Amino acid sequence: MTNGNPPLTLEQLYRQGRKILAQSPIGEDAGFEAFLLFEKTFHLSREELLTRGGEFPAPLLEAEYRSLLEKRLAGQPLQYLLGEWEFFGHPFAVGPGVLIPRPETELLVELALQHLSSIPSPAVLDLCSGSGCIPISISLERPDAFCAGVELSPEAIPYFKKNLALNHCSRVFLVAGDVLHLPSIPELAGPFHAITSNPPYIPQGDLSHLQQEVQQEPSMALDGGADGLLFYRKLPEIAAARLAPGGLLAMEIGEDQGDAVAALVRQAGFDQVTVHPDPAGHDRVVTGVLKK
Repeated sequence: MTNGNPPLTLEQLYRQGRKILAQSPIGEDAGFEAFLLFEKTFHLSREELLTRGGEFPAPLLEAEYRSLLEKRLAGQPLQYLLGEWEFFGHPFAVGPGVLIPRPETELLVELALQHLSSIPSPAVLDLCSGSGCIPISISLERPDAFCAGVELSPEAIPYFKKNLALNHCSRVFLVAGDVLHLPSIPELAGPFHAITSNPPYIPQGDLSHLQQEVQQEPSMALDGGADGLLFYRKLPEIAAARLAPGGLLAMEIGEDQGDAVAALVRQAGFDQVTVHPDPAGHDRVVTGVLKK
């Protein structure tokens, strides 16, 4: 018996979870999210749920599933509850204290890889690395590359390290440091063939208006200063001093920041400055090539 009611089978429990989430702001994603939380708890695929749906769950596992549903209803990010999220076809550990990898950021990786396609053994520097998803993804696609990632947050760095191990990635050099005041070490001196960054770009005044679950991500990874452009005023000059001639700077941006960031990249001495839209049609990445 559960709360005085007849016990539920696995199939009934999943359907109940889907119904609970469907009545929340999650809405149309309820089935998808309810199953991911179900899969995490019971380690059953959809096919196994079909064949074993009539079985009754262990009480402790049922309680764990209900707890995950309650946390999701309270606004905790799905990715944090799962503890892992896919980016560029690879698994990345995530949780409180680190920015969640998003599919639109994959465009940044694609553009960097495109630029590096004809360069043997390229050197790549990623700034504001967070979970490490950008440099690790580049390294996995280009095992011949030397990649370095710089991250300041003491909460995010353990996830970066965990993701290096999770993806069996040994060619990414992790630096704990401030991207605006890079440590003077040989690994960061360059020259690099590409420098990538997904810096904080949300204007301070907008932080309190973000979705509830986004507000649970670290403010250090979101807060881009008064107008959201704090990092973009400095990163192009930092990149220009470390890129090889013809090297690529690629930075993710907010959807209304394309013109402003492109202008700052041009001012730092870059040619071929381009604003790239993501699959949804929103401006997402600014690239520039250092003058030869």
